Amino acid sequence: DEGRRPYNPWPKYRKSVLFIARLGWCLGGERAKALIYRSLYYFSDQYFLYQFFGWKNYISLLPYSRNVIGQVTLEYLVHLKQKLACTELNKFEKLHVKTRSD
Repeated sequence: DEGRRPYNPWPKYRKSVLFIARLGWCLGGERAKALIYRSLYYFSDQYFLYQFFGWKNYISLLPYSRNVIGQVTLEYLVHLKQKLACTELNKFEKLHVKTRSD
């Protein structure tokens, strides 16, 4: 890996994200900085995947989801349950459906 460029998830917004995270670290410490990074990951190079669910949905599921695969899986499960006319949704599915329709 020598000579390889370090991974930058925010090619467009790198300076802005670093500034906001540094400000969060000054005001709230390491936890605040980590939360800012996780929140702003929506605007990363994975934006093309996250945009299917929207910002509101991303933020509401942030404490429960590690990455976009969790949200895609949740979307699939909700869709499958609706196709099978299954009325029972768990709390994550309800939250997903609620924020998706807003």
